[in-house]
Amino acid sequence: MTQARVERSAGQPERALELWRETRRILLCDPAALAQLQTQDMDGYLELLFELMDSNAAGDKLALLDEAFTVSQLGQTPAAGRAVTQVAARLAETDPEVRETARALQDALKARQDIQYELGVEQSKPFLERDTAKEEALKARLRTAAEEYELREQQLQARFPRYGRLVTPTPLNAAEVAKLLRSNEALLRLLPGQRETWVFLVKADGAVQGAAVKLPAQQLTVQVERLRAGVDASSGRLPDFDLLLAHNLYQQLLGPLESALVGVEHLIVAPSGSLLSLPPALLVRRAPEPGNYREAAWLVRDMAFSLLPSVVALEQFRQVAGSSQARLPFIGFGDPVFSTTGPAGTVRGSGSGVDRVVEDCEFNARTLSQLAQLPETEVELRTLARTLGARPDQAVVLGRQATVSTVEASNLQNYRIIAFATHALLPGELDCLKEPALALTPQAVADGEDNGLLSASAIANLKLDAEWVLLSACNTAGGGGGRLRGEALSGLATAFFYAGSRALLASHWYVVSEPTVFLTTRTFDAYQQSPSIGRAEALRRAQLALLEQPNMAHPIFWAAFTLIGESSPLQ
Repeated sequence: MTQARVERSAGQPERALELWRETRRILLCDPAALAQLQTQDMDGYLELLFELMDSNAAGDKLALLDEAFTVSQLGQTPAAGRAVTQVAARLAETDPEVRETARALQDALKARQDIQYELGVEQSKPFLERDTAKEEALKARLRTAAEEYELREQQLQARFPRYGRLVTPTPLNAAEVAKLLRSNEALLRLLPGQRETWVFLVKADGAVQGAAVKLPAQQLTVQVERLRAGVDASSGRLPDFDLLLAHNLYQQLLGPLESALVGVEHLIVAPSGSLLSLPPALLVRRAPEPGNYREAAWLVRDMAFSLLPSVVALEQFRQVAGSSQARLPFIGFGDPVFSTTGPAGTVRGSGSGVDRVVEDCEFNARTLSQLAQLPETEVELRTLARTLGARPDQAVVLGRQATVSTVEASNLQNYRIIAFATHALLPGELDCLKEPALALTPQAVADGEDNGLLSASAIANLKLDAEWVLLSACNTAGGGGGRLRGEALSGLATAFFYAGSRALLASHWYVVSEPTVFLTTRTFDAYQQSPSIGRAEALRRAQLALLEQPNMAHPIFWAAFTLIGESSPLQ
């Protein structure tokens, strides 16, 4: 990578491209290195590919564009990476067969890396001091170790395909994505970089479009934060939403691909960075009249949206998942009590049925108690239960009963729709919190303390068979402590999908009960009445119906929820 950057700076783009391609080959053969890769590490590679596309020297622009699309899938943001690592560690710890196969893979990887290091030491010596026979012997050992590693990885993928895809996801090229799409669908990949944002659109006919937008990640984050301020009612009043900025951002990101969107009825979006915190429904397609929310050309008027935590997740859903066999319609958890404290005012992250979110670390229970109570969620969950044909007294778990142990003991695989009406938390938001989590009621248990946090790795260990998981949470992907929190939502989504949910319906900001109940019940009803329309279209219809209600045209009411995961009914 360093050599590639040097060669590009020295005006040698073709040599730099060779080195970047070698870097990609190494990374795809070395999951340990790939797991540490961050999205910004690939900025130079993507910049170079688009430069070559724009130059006369580019022989095959489509091939370079497809390469750029694949490269855009390498690396992950730190919070999302930690979430996957924690989930993988938890699963390997609790499933003996996974642990055995994963350990054999790790041992094979370490053996290969040790030989690579030894060979590197030998080759770094002055030419006359190098032992040619030793080098050749090390190269032979390295080939054997590489073959052993490849065999172990194949065994892991064959025996535990879901786990294998979680820990070693392989990027998809445009042709592979196109085969997974239906005729009215397109996949949009958005990746902000330090100097520009890359946008890719893949359609079902195999056509791929791309653009390098002169919109650096830092500037994009500022724009997203300004739009988010327009749906933040924490001051107690209805804020002004900047329709013109929403239109300008649409023009910047999707304007270059406008013609390719013709015929697209369902847009599958795989965003990154600050765009994880921006529901696509907030974008405005044509120049608006300021303040006229009801007549604005919201993009959701033209197409439905679903989000994916990664491009490869599309393959995981459409080739692995099946239809739910759950018998019961609904269970909901909400209105947890955050004021419980343990001895000396601390709650430790250990105990029966509780994930070790913390290790050699203590939560300050007073920190958890600072979370706002959510009493209105009781009405929301009881209304949902009645609408979906469940008995509220049996299907709604509230207050001091809404604990991690209750969730884990609830046989969740029996429920088609599962709702959590509570706060979602970002790593670092509470002391010692290392992964995304849902906040529930902490409690004292027989052999320790339940810290009240249902973490991503604990979620991944649940057994679900759900059509939907509803996160009617306060500010699930919004701003907190000066940060956008879309990564937390992405980490939680990954965990729920691994556990067995097809889709997550999540709120991006604090929503009041009345429009929430209207939106969620309309969505679930529309999908149950006509599954063939897909979950994304069911949500879109509910959003448009809410938008037309009196005093509900402001996006704070109808745009809060986003579908993450699989939209269509699965066979």
